[in-house]
Amino acid sequence: MLEVFNGSLVRRMLAMAWQYWRGCLKVIGFQVLLLATNVGGLALAGLGIDFITHHVDPARDTPRWPLGLAPPAAWPAIGVVALLAAGVLALGVGAAWFSRLMRPAYVRNRELMDRLVEGADEASRWLLGV
Repeated sequence: MLEVFNGSLVRRMLAMAWQYWRGCLKVIGFQVLLLATNVGGLALAGLGIDFITHHVDPARDTPRWPLGLAPPAAWPAIGVVALLAAGVLALGVGAAWFSRLMRPAYVRNRELMDRLVEGADEASRWLLGV
């Protein structure tokens, strides 16, 4: 009797979770985008630090520009730093935007988890006779 109940409970909970698979994939996708924008912002900030360090101490190695996209040599150093700072700002705004877009999907998935936990609590009370 116990095994039959556990099997039906698991099937019921999986059926409830399956209704929300799109929301789960949406949250995972937004998390990947959020991670990518944050890592990109950190990479640009590090590139800016390397660029400034090279201009303060020319004996230091030149910074490695991603994909070989170095700025023209005629650009002033402050212009390059301003461009990198604008990139960091843009990626930060993008991360905030992705985080804001992700919130409703997260709330829906949280509601699903609460329903699943309530179902598991109900099943455990039934099993224990409480």
